[in-house]
Amino acid sequence: MVVVLIVACGPGGSTALGPADVAVKSSDLPKGLVKCDGSGDMDAFLNAVKSKDPSTYTSTSKEWNDAKTHGATKAEVAFFADTQDHCSSIQNSGNSDLSLATYPVVINFVIQFKDEDSAAKGYTTESIFGFSESTISGSGGAGVTKSTDTGLGK
Repeated sequence: MVVVLIVACGPGGSTALGPADVAVKSSDLPKGLVKCDGSGDMDAFLNAVKSKDPSTYTSTSKEWNDAKTHGATKAEVAFFADTQDHCSSIQNSGNSDLSLATYPVVINFVIQFKDEDSAAKGYTTESIFGFSESTISGSGGAGVTKSTDTGLGK
């Protein structure tokens, strides 16, 4: 399973990218992975899980609201698996541990913040959706690290 969390600052000019522009796309992944329903902006994701998985809706909504109090302005969610059946199992998983999945899964949250300071703090010292710089690097994640050119700024 791959979880990718990208944190970006807000608009910086007429060519500023948004979360949907930098979220993982099918072309970024190995062939055979399919995009799961519920992928899209955070509101679309929350609406997709609201009736299917109320506990995920509640916890994700709480995390999203918390991120917004720390400067988050937009978010994009992208889920991929090897089959539509596995996509359905992700959406109906309740709070099961997706790291135990025996099939390929990619979960990508891209969060845009109002400014660079909020984005940097969100990535380095705060936990967003249970992830922080230390939890990503501590678990062997290959996430974006400081000084890596993402095209989004620092």
